[in-house]
Amino acid sequence: MEEPFFFSWFKNEFIVHINKIRNNQNLPNESAVLIFDGHSSYISIRIIKGAIDNNIELIRLPSHLTDRIQSLDKCVFGPVKIKWDKKLVEHGKKQMGNVSSRLSKGEFSKLLGLVLKESVTPQNVKNGFISTGLFPINHPKFPKHLFDPVDLEQYKTKKKTKCRQLLKP
Repeated sequence: MEEPFFFSWFKNEFIVHINKIRNNQNLPNESAVLIFDGHSSYISIRIIKGAIDNNIELIRLPSHLTDRIQSLDKCVFGPVKIKWDKKLVEHGKKQMGNVSSRLSKGEFSKLLGLVLKESVTPQNVKNGFISTGLFPINHPKFPKHLFDPVDLEQYKTKKKTKCRQLLKP
């Protein structure tokens, strides 16, 4: 995804959605967080300005590590795919010998609903964050050699500067 598409989604979908949630819950000044892949093509000054103007914190995941830290892929969508395959096999076995063994729209909706109910659970979401080491933070899951050296150095410098500012009397 390139910046123009990301910006359009951010401005027209994400900010609008966040503001609806804030209004519905009577929390107009509540901050929000957007966690995104660290690819440099996504970010721009106008996205940063939009985040600041709308009280949204941007958290950039390290480049080339998202396959290791995609918590929902690991513990939610992975099980959805596995359960969906099983439901399709079960459906196919029941339909053997029938003239029409195609899955109707109604059957598709029913099967998908069952799969989502079984797979998209609060515990699976929590397990995703735990298994990827995102929450609680599990530092050994992220050895230094996996990070871009320039990004890592910039992060360390920013962190040191922030710590010094906090410790000033």
